[in-house]
Amino acid sequence: MKMFSILLAWAEDDDEQGTFGWSGLAADLDDAEMKARAASAESNNGFEEKPAACVECGCTDNDGTDICPDCGGNIENPDCSEFEASGPVLDSMEGCNMWVAPDLLAALINAESFISGFEGDELQEGIDEMLTAIRAAIAKAQGGAQ
Repeated sequence: MKMFSILLAWAEDDDEQGTFGWSGLAADLDDAEMKARAASAESNNGFEEKPAACVECGCTDNDGTDICPDCGGNIENPDCSEFEASGPVLDSMEGCNMWVAPDLLAALINAESFISGFEGDELQEGIDEMLTAIRAAIAKAQGGAQ
C-alpha cells in the first residue's frame, strides 16, 4: 500500500458545489479514487440526513426498532452512496497532498534554496544532513521518490 491524494469535484460542471480532498493508503490510483468517493459519501452523510425508513412501505414512523410498526417490513438506514462526490478527479498523485497545503511546499523550497547557500561551508555543521532531509521531503510532497 502507498500513500495517495485525490481531489474530486463534488459535481460535474458545477463549481459552486466545491471539491472534496482525500489522502490515505491505497493499492493504486483506482483504489485511491474508490476510497476517496466512499469517504466523500461518509463525510456528506451528516449534511443530507435521511431518516431510517421501511423498505416495504417507505414509512419513516418507526419506534426505533428494525421492524416497521405499520406493515412489519424491515427498517433500514438510507444508502448514503448517492451523496458521494460524483464529479471528475481534479487531481491525483502518489504521495502527500500538497494541494491541501501548498504554502508548506513553497516554504520547504524556499528553505532549501536558502540553506543550500551554506552547502560545503565547513563552519556550518549539519547542513548536508539537513538539506538531504529537506530535499527528500520536497520530493515526497511532489509525488516523487521517498
